[in-house]
Amino acid sequence: MMIPCVVTGIRLALLALTKPGDGVMIQSPVYGPFRFSVEATERRLMDAPLKRDDTGRYSMDLDAVEKQLQAGAKALVLCNPH
Repeated sequence: MMIPCVVTGIRLALLALTKPGDGVMIQSPVYGPFRFSVEATERRLMDAPLKRDDTGRYSMDLDAVEKQLQAGAKALVLCNPH
């Protein structure tokens, strides 16, 4: 399947794999249109913010991810904040 852009791909994936009201996790900071894709598909936005160290590098906060999974997140939109 050809998809014109990543944002369209995310929306199509969310429509196919989740239901309205389902929790979808992002890890801020995230590309803004990814956040809007979750909201535009009527999914519940759940944030597990990345940790930033003293050098400015980001890493996953696995405790925050686990918390959102336990709260019902059904999907994760993964984005590398480069």
